[in-house]
Amino acid sequence: MIRKANEFKKEIVPGLCEGKGDCVLMSAFSSSEIKSNVSFCGTVTLEKGCSVGLHQHTENDEIYYIISGVGSVDEGDGKRKLVTAGDTILTGDGGFHDMINESDEPLIFLAIVIDY
Repeated sequence: MIRKANEFKKEIVPGLCEGKGDCVLMSAFSSSEIKSNVSFCGTVTLEKGCSVGLHQHTENDEIYYIISGVGSVDEGDGKRKLVTAGDTILTGDGGFHDMINESDEPLIFLAIVIDY
């Protein structure tokens, strides 16, 4: 199945996981279209200063693949790590993470959530 970018479902979520500002979610496929345990597959866009708040993954894994921009991630240890295009983050097994846009450009990343 091919889904063209202009066919993605757009959703603006203020304060995702108690983060700051708006997150723009572009869902490529619905969970009913994917036959595996994927509950989200799409892009997330954060403008400057916007964030996804710190949250835990106990019943799923989440993969972030940075497409463009510069962000930073706290994996629950209070230490911020810089991420740029091509970097990938895997969070699961009770782990924590957040994401903050650290640049003037939009931060865009692919997010895939795989339920256990």
